[in-house]
Amino acid sequence: MGGKQGKPLRDEAEKLPLDYDLPLDKPTAKEVAASYRPDNFVLNLKALPEPTVEIFLDQLPAFKGKEDANFVLMIARGQVYRYYVVPFAKVIPLLQWVPMSKEKRPRWRLYLVPSKHRLVGRNGNKVESVDLTEYYNPHAQK
Repeated sequence: MGGKQGKPLRDEAEKLPLDYDLPLDKPTAKEVAASYRPDNFVLNLKALPEPTVEIFLDQLPAFKGKEDANFVLMIARGQVYRYYVVPFAKVIPLLQWVPMSKEKRPRWRLYLVPSKHRLVGRNGNKVESVDLTEYYNPHAQK
């Protein structure tokens, strides 16, 4: 047993079959992400069964006073992707409930469960979540 036990798992995660689809390929994920910057908080996530959403405290002041700003959660694998455009107001209650890390650069850690369209926050053994179904690939539904 060594200290690198978790590392190979991360490398193999790219090979894991996902239990959700990544249906879009046009426009590219890069183009969609660029269209949401700089007025929204855009996060590019790894296409894992439960991508980690890390929000650093020092990133939020740039969006202070922007009432219509959104969290844009991009998940891509190869040429296909999906994304969620979630209003800040939907995420703030989770950030208030989930403890912030005590690191030098404090952050909140949430988890995206794409197979259920949920954003999940954990506080000890308690779990809260937000339904993101209506925020899933909004341009694809038009």
